[in-house]
Amino acid sequence: AAKEFNNAILTLSGEEPDFSAPIPVYVRLLAHINATNESYGHAESNSVKLPNVLAYIPDANAEVPETMFMTGSFPAGGDWGTWVKFNPVYDKPGFFYTMVYIPAGGEFKINPESKWGGKEKGFNDVNEINDLAGAGIGASGDGNFKIANGGWYTIFVRTEIDKGELVYKFYMQEPNVYIFGNAAVDENGKAIWDYSNDWKFEVPADENGFFVSPALTASGEVRIALQLQGIDWWRTELTLKDGATIYYRNENIADNWEKDKGPEYSIPGDPGKKVYLNFTTNTGKCE
Repeated sequence: AAKEFNNAILTLSGEEPDFSAPIPVYVRLLAHINATNESYGHAESNSVKLPNVLAYIPDANAEVPETMFMTGSFPAGGDWGTWVKFNPVYDKPGFFYTMVYIPAGGEFKINPESKWGGKEKGFNDVNEINDLAGAGIGASGDGNFKIANGGWYTIFVRTEIDKGELVYKFYMQEPNVYIFGNAAVDENGKAIWDYSNDWKFEVPADENGFFVSPALTASGEVRIALQLQGIDWWRTELTLKDGATIYYRNENIADNWEKDKGPEYSIPGDPGKKVYLNFTTNTGKCE
């Protein structure tokens, strides 16, 4: 990571480094035959000179936020009266996402805090905007995000430190939700562990409807995830706690939900059953 590389340069440069101009940095590359077991041996490269590295001293106040919220003139935002909390992307500090219904003409702001106070961000306050869903996103007269085409959207906010400054990258994405795992098998009996259009949920027409999965084809634990640009599916995984409440993954699930978290977090699937998710009420069922 660039931040780790920069911190290493700072550590080697003494107490009062001068980074007003590029400096040379020397590195070596280390290759392991087996990345998880160094006893298999490794190979080290010659010293490689990077002649023009511009290091920087980070702003102590520039840190990625731990939370993210949104409010606005859409149902879940309570007409600017409710702060809707984003889900953190598992093991990706500063990355957040949510599924939300926004009507045509709906406006909103995002904020790392659930209150007004100067940290809220509108269309003109973020560094990068990516409309990947044809939402027709633009700026309102008040500088809010404004959506021309109403419907369900997955909103993805990436915050990163770039040259000591906090950078916001905003993604408006299609509301894609998928089934994975042993309850979803193909015609060859193979479990699905990648995004497949055969296992995409149907999207409801309004904010009160259910996202509905295809019928399951086998018995086993159901795995579900939202799709984010450039993010592994298991980082945005969700399940149904006690078979009824949407619960987003925020911990390591090395094997499965039943084993690693508990049976109350596991969705047992059987052939013919479907999963129903209501992102407005944060509830669901498998039947």
